[in-house]
Amino acid sequence: MRITKPPVLAGALVAVDDLQLTGNEEGRRFDAVITTTVLPMTNLREKVRSLNALTLLHSMEATAGRLPTWREGEERLPVVVKEKDVSYQAARMSLLAHLLASHSHLQQAQPALLQAAVAADVPPLRRAGVWRALLGVSPLDGDQFAALDTVSAHTSDRQLEVDIPRCHQYEEVMTSPSAHYKLKRLLKAWLEAHPRYVYWQGLDSLAAPFLLLNFENLPMALACMTSFIDRYTRDFFLKDNSHIIQEYLAVFNHLISFVDATLYTCLAEMDFFPELYAIPWFLTCFAHVLPLHKLLHVWDALLRAETSFPLFVGVSVLLQLRPSLIGASFNDVILLFSDLPDLQIDRILSDTRELYARVPRSCVHLAQRREEGHTMTEYTAAQLRTFCCPRLSREDLIDLVQREAVAIVDVRSPPEFHRGSIVRSVNYPNVDDATMGSIRTLLETAQANRHPICIVDVATMTVAKRFSSLLVSNGVCGVTMLDGGYDAILIDSTLHMLRLHNYDAMWC
Repeated sequence: MRITKPPVLAGALVAVDDLQLTGNEEGRRFDAVITTTVLPMTNLREKVRSLNALTLLHSMEATAGRLPTWREGEERLPVVVKEKDVSYQAARMSLLAHLLASHSHLQQAQPALLQAAVAADVPPLRRAGVWRALLGVSPLDGDQFAALDTVSAHTSDRQLEVDIPRCHQYEEVMTSPSAHYKLKRLLKAWLEAHPRYVYWQGLDSLAAPFLLLNFENLPMALACMTSFIDRYTRDFFLKDNSHIIQEYLAVFNHLISFVDATLYTCLAEMDFFPELYAIPWFLTCFAHVLPLHKLLHVWDALLRAETSFPLFVGVSVLLQLRPSLIGASFNDVILLFSDLPDLQIDRILSDTRELYARVPRSCVHLAQRREEGHTMTEYTAAQLRTFCCPRLSREDLIDLVQREAVAIVDVRSPPEFHRGSIVRSVNYPNVDDATMGSIRTLLETAQANRHPICIVDVATMTVAKRFSSLLVSNGVCGVTMLDGGYDAILIDSTLHMLRLHNYDAMWC
């Protein structure tokens, strides 16, 4: 391209609305030499010809709904490696094209089939379709976009003008004027469709992945974004979201103590709490802190999980930063979080999946997002901050007891313990004994097996709070408290299998 005039003379006289330029048309003209460069595709053609055609043919009917198996260890390769493997991507794309085309039928016959197919990874060229299916978005869901006013002035326009040019500016597509224009329309459409919400900084970063995957289909981008926010960040964008955010951060802090008590104690001793670093993480589901190419992989896993999944991602990030956090000063930690180092996304995903499968679901219970199958006492964020570890529901305790995967420490008085206790529980009323001599072996065994340690108290859980704080400060991981104490079991006649009388109980 050859510019015929100096840039200072090539500007428009007036710029209005969405950067529409007016005036000095002659000065803004330039000469351009358009040429076409043919890139060599010999290697790609040869690779495609060498593919086994049978691997590209899939029939759920012929295989009775079973998914194809891949070469030994292929699914466990790093995501970046798999995305460059032509044969692997071709087979995966062919399979997912088949599943997406028949998704409406399979959703009724085999609803978990698509989720199982994308458990290992999502091919980049099939990601848009996979996300729409996992979010439950249909083509008709985009119809509302045409009725929304995305042109008229909005109270958030000034902030949008500041934030949008900075949104994922390292991504080439996001730096284009077309992307800026479409992102602004997408955000204004969402705000117009949800008048009870307001624009918070970071919403632009959250919207960017949906724009990239549906760049020529803004109605579908809006439908996907709406479904995603309703599922994972519901009410986070209220004008007064403090109670929602504070509860989320309190539960996150409990999860840190459950997974890594030493790290929790280290951060607490320097008064470095999640309020100082984690709000952008959860407000945008990490879209504000992770580069897009890593964020897409995190969201691939997120869309297959429940609403608590971002909490586990946050803990996995801390575990990766752990060597830099332990023993650091407050100022060093502030500097670390102000500019996060390059994170290993495969390790984050591996740790997140392991924690998500291991931690009882009631340990991340959120009052605003009740999950079926768990009976939990509802606390305010201020009350939750008085706990230093998560609570365990009666339902989760039943499951753990039946699998013999929990250590139960009853801190009630000996008379109360002898009147009734939980099967295989150990009485330890002397909670101020820091040596924990009589239960040390029990605690060490539970930690070695990665089993939760459930503290049972009366309904007020006053002693349980004190004892759990002692355990956590001594680096004991997996500490929980039975929600509602032993009284919660007494009032529920269906939990008789957990109760023992005095002649069966153990007393240490």
